[in-house]
Amino acid sequence: KLHSQPDDAHWQIQSETCRDTLSKIVYKKLHGRCIRARIRWREKGNSMTKEFFHIVRKKLVRNTIIKLQNSEGTHGTNHSAMEQICINFCHQLYAARPRDDSVLRAEEAILATLPTTLSPTAAQLLGQPLMEHEVYVAAIELAHDKAPGLDGVAVQFFIIYWDQISQDYCENTRCRGKRSLLSDITNGLITLLTKSGDQSMLSNWRPITLLNISYKIFTMCPFTDTLIH
Repeated sequence: KLHSQPDDAHWQIQSETCRDTLSKIVYKKLHGRCIRARIRWREKGNSMTKEFFHIVRKKLVRNTIIKLQNSEGTHGTNHSAMEQICINFCHQLYAARPRDDSVLRAEEAILATLPTTLSPTAAQLLGQPLMEHEVYVAAIELAHDKAPGLDGVAVQFFIIYWDQISQDYCENTRCRGKRSLLSDITNGLITLLTKSGDQSMLSNWRPITLLNISYKIFTMCPFTDTLIH
């Protein structure tokens, strides 16, 4: 009926009144939900609830090796037995295996074509100081979902606070001319991720190294990219 008489001033006023009333009701409900959410957070958000410990315990169990199976099919549960299983697994993984002579000759031919020294252009590029805008561009191009390292700093921190930390960061990385970087930048944390399958098999665990974001940004700079290519 409201749409059938759009020119009627009375119905237009009634329509606007209804809209205003409905908007106030919706706003009041949303405001009440916000207040109740704050109350629930104050009551349970910072408390060590059963649900919180269940989530922590689940992650701890999933990322913890409690037993390992050796090549004979038996399981080791104590520290010394699991350590010996790890040693045997690595020995078999990196043990020398007989190779075909033709494959070895092909590999040697490929390696012989690779340069063993840097070109003058690359050497000159490596000797130049690291510029602030180069690091900032590298931080922007780095994926924002990268896991942080030991320092716990995400890439968003470098982007947001770049004006405050740019000078200190570039000064710390300019020691590359001394053939080294600060240990705070290069330190990494080796951890294990589970694959699908039996978690007692060491082959179903994948080791990764969590590097600091400051080091990842450093490797994304133009001179490092040129060196890698």
